[in-house]
Amino acid sequence: MTEDEPDGCFYRFVPTTWGDLSSGTLRVLTESGGVLSWVNVPDPDGSPTATRKQVSTAKKFNGGEGCYQDSSVVLRPSGGG
Repeated sequence: MTEDEPDGCFYRFVPTTWGDLSSGTLRVLTESGGVLSWVNVPDPDGSPTATRKQVSTAKKFNGGEGCYQDSSVVLRPSGGG
């Protein structure tokens, strides 16, 4: 999942039970010392603090909308802005 924001983040949702999206954990991509990792978003509903502002080490993307992960590679659709 991505955000169409100048300080948007890249997220992944890990369902509690594979294939059932009714419950699970929202994670945000982080960067610390050049190392990327996934960290749980403390309050996934984003109220009152937006999800992109909850984890200080979250990796920011300006215009990351439409990016996705396939295996271990992050891709951006062709023609993306």
